[in-house]
Amino acid sequence: MTEKIPGCRRLFLSDIFRINAFKEEVMKKDKIVLLSVLLPGILPVCAAEVVGGDDKKVSMSVGAEIVSSYVWRGAYQTGASIQPYFSVDAFGFSLGAWGSTSFAGLADAPKEFDLSLFYGYRGLSVGVTDYWWTGQGNAYFSAWKEETAQTGNCHYLEGSVSYSFEEDLSFPLSVGWNTIFYCPFDRTPEGRQRFSTYFDVAYGFSVKQINCSAGIGFSPWTGIYGDNFQVMDVTLRAARTVSFGKAFETELSVAAIFAPANDDVFLVFGILL
Repeated sequence: MTEKIPGCRRLFLSDIFRINAFKEEVMKKDKIVLLSVLLPGILPVCAAEVVGGDDKKVSMSVGAEIVSSYVWRGAYQTGASIQPYFSVDAFGFSLGAWGSTSFAGLADAPKEFDLSLFYGYRGLSVGVTDYWWTGQGNAYFSAWKEETAQTGNCHYLEGSVSYSFEEDLSFPLSVGWNTIFYCPFDRTPEGRQRFSTYFDVAYGFSVKQINCSAGIGFSPWTGIYGDNFQVMDVTLRAARTVSFGKAFETELSVAAIFAPANDDVFLVFGILL
């Protein structure tokens, strides 16, 4: 059984397949592209790409996804949420911020803020993510202090490496390895870091105009995910781009998530803004 920990969140590899497919349809090949849409009652969404030469590209993305529930690596985190993101990409590096806030609107509602820095070359991507989730009203900066971390308010640092075979072999398979190397709650009774790890494999495919992906995630040894080897999640996700006239285009997705380690199952709806 997965320990209940703050909702550390990285995109599933299957998420990357569908988001990249969506971006390819939305982002045109012009030298400068700026899309700005106002979805009434939600928030403005924009994406911009600036190309400064044949081999120099700087891109910025701003957007959000609304999900019916937030499930992370087979573990339920909270109910309906809005999950905004912002990223700047240049010279192979990507600096991003990702967050999640529950629609519950409670004073102590779940809230997450993650910062990441990645470098990508062809199909290879390596990076580090700082996860923070303790809920509305909790301290962010002092969460780095050991005494604050012992109360349950802390940061988690994770190193990740992934490879997509599509870049070099035109085969839509990706693998990813994610290890938490700093976490006050990921330690043995003797105080040694357990280096909890999540490994996943995803395969992307399409059925007519629907982009699909199938993925499976494992935890290879004892850590915050559970004891010994665990199958954390088996996910089948389908997504389709939907246009509302010429002014707005979005993506609707449904994911069936089977979570053997937690003896649970989820069906999650999402809309990418």
